[in-house]
Amino acid sequence: MNIVTIPRMDIETRKEEIQLLIASNNLNKAAKRTMDFVRDFAADRTPMRRAIELSRAFQDGATTMDNTKKNPLVFQLLELIDDVSLNNA
Repeated sequence: MNIVTIPRMDIETRKEEIQLLIASNNLNKAAKRTMDFVRDFAADRTPMRRAIELSRAFQDGATTMDNTKKNPLVFQLLELIDDVSLNNA
């Protein structure tokens, strides 16, 4: 069995892109990029389920969601990409 190693820079570059999207309040795109990130770098399917849930939450309430509901979702996105990134360290 061949083990493929992913260059750390690829993971960090993609992670930074998501963080910048979040910082610019482009949450729908950040959620979509998170799904791409998880698909490409997660070792199992559990993080993808969480990414899908978060993406749906942003799509459903992105324009009407107040900060008290939005902020916990943003933190969950950041935690998810951190978890996936750490599992590839």
